[in-house]
Amino acid sequence: MSKKNSLLLVEDDQLLGPLYLHLLGDAGYVVTHCRTASETEEMVLKKKFDLVLLDVMLPDLSGLELLSRFYRLVPVPVVLLTNLDQPQVKEKALQFGALGCLIKSEYTPDEFLDRIAYYLASVSNFR
Repeated sequence: MSKKNSLLLVEDDQLLGPLYLHLLGDAGYVVTHCRTASETEEMVLKKKFDLVLLDVMLPDLSGLELLSRFYRLVPVPVVLLTNLDQPQVKEKALQFGALGCLIKSEYTPDEFLDRIAYYLASVSNFR
């Protein structure tokens, strides 16, 4: 039996969070869900994740600020999730070490899962 990838989904939206959680769980991933930056920091220190899906807009801290903290806490592969197609956000995310940036509205559920699989395949290069 192959190991299931462990994902941390950081999404505070009350509709998208459960939707992504369900979609990723049905695809066979083990998913932990956090809604705030503070929850996420605690979780990243407690558990090792294969990939973190990090929303840009969180209630207590921006995803970009949290991303910049991750490398002081523990190196973790991150893909930023956003609704805004802003080149400066993507550029900043890559500067802070993100593997990439997904604009939520641009992907169907199957395309979203394909992108997650792509990023997980590249994680071996991260470590």
